[in-house]
Amino acid sequence: MRHYLFLFFILSLLNNAEIKSQSIDSLRYWKIKSATNINLTQGAVSNWTEGGETYISILGILKTEANYKKQNSSWDNNLELRYGTMIVRDVLKNNRVGVIRTDDRIDLFSTYGLKFYKNINMTVMGNFRSQFVEGYDYPNDSVPVSDFMSPAKIYFAFGFEYKRKDNITFMLSPFTIKNTLVASSKVDETKYGLEKGHRAKREIGSYLKLFYKTTLWDNVIMINKLIMFSNYLEKPENIDFDYQVDFNMKVNTFIQASLHFHFIYDDNIDIPVYDYSTGKKVKTGVTKGLQFKELLSIGFIYTLQNKTKPLAK
Repeated sequence: MRHYLFLFFILSLLNNAEIKSQSIDSLRYWKIKSATNINLTQGAVSNWTEGGETYISILGILKTEANYKKQNSSWDNNLELRYGTMIVRDVLKNNRVGVIRTDDRIDLFSTYGLKFYKNINMTVMGNFRSQFVEGYDYPNDSVPVSDFMSPAKIYFAFGFEYKRKDNITFMLSPFTIKNTLVASSKVDETKYGLEKGHRAKREIGSYLKLFYKTTLWDNVIMINKLIMFSNYLEKPENIDFDYQVDFNMKVNTFIQASLHFHFIYDDNIDIPVYDYSTGKKVKTGVTKGLQFKELLSIGFIYTLQNKTKPLAK
């Protein structure tokens, strides 16, 4: 795991160094911004009668934007990398140190637009989503339920996009190809809607993407991201959605608190059902349902962006 964290920091540093090394001429139509956020939490107990365990948790987030604008053409690129882990001493396993993954995400968007009318563009969009390492359904840490490219979701969409400045983006695509991949043989592909023995599934449908950013107070920003997809050929009424909302609270230039909510519903994904009546976690079946994740963090943030302005047309 240390290798992944080291790679995360190296990529961040190289990204920032590359921005600094570019000449003004080569960036005159580009707006580039990169933010690295490192959040640390630590707790220690010894002979604590009320219970508890010694732990350390770390969450790293890298967000990079590279947006090009020249006359009627635009090309927007957004990359978000997230990796979080918690190291805890497990008294049930002879005080062995255990590592639990708390967050893991690769999310890359690339959208090319050609002005159609005022704030409306004809667009072509690609989106790649996956994760870095194996994930487990704890306490079972012997059989992975996910891995890099397992699953991976790849979207290709053609449609129209309404964009107002940098705070509102709305894209509607009547023709979208969605590919779901499960590359690892260790991961059960049927868990993600694939047939047994198959490593890929293709769907054709409609796609909607909404981005809305607003300032609630002087130091509090709310960011909403919503993606919806309907499969034309298989239960089009069962709409998949992925909704994220972030509240970023700036303490000072380098310290930021964040509250992250993530909701997912995918009709292809089976949600395990567990029984806890025996005091243990026992899987009894699967169902369709809403996935939810919440993360509250505070830590160090470093932001770098180019200040060059486009030359007059």
